[in-house]
Amino acid sequence: MNRTEKKAYLILKQQGYLVEKPVRVKWHAIDFFGAWDFIAVNNNEIRFIQVSGVKWTNRPIEYREKLKNFPAPPCVKREYWWWNKKEKRFEVTQI
Repeated sequence: MNRTEKKAYLILKQQGYLVEKPVRVKWHAIDFFGAWDFIAVNNNEIRFIQVSGVKWTNRPIEYREKLKNFPAPPCVKREYWWWNKKEKRFEVTQI
C-alpha cells in the first residue's frame, strides 16, 4: 500500500468497517477484479473503493466506464477516493 491508500484504509477501519486489501504479488498488489483497492464491509453495506492521487474527471473515459459498469447490487457502493493534496483530505465520488 502506498501512503494515500494507507490513509484511506485507516479511515475505513476507524469508521468500523472490516477492510480487505489485495494480496501483494512480488513487488505490487493486484486490485480486486482489476479495479478496486479495498472492499469494506459492515452490517449494512459493502463498499468497493478505488484510491488515487488523480482526479476522477482526469481519468481516461475507458477507466471511468470500467468502474461505472462494475456490477453492484443495492447494498454495494462503488467509490472513487481522490486525495486532494491542497486540502489534505479525500474527495469521494460515488460511482
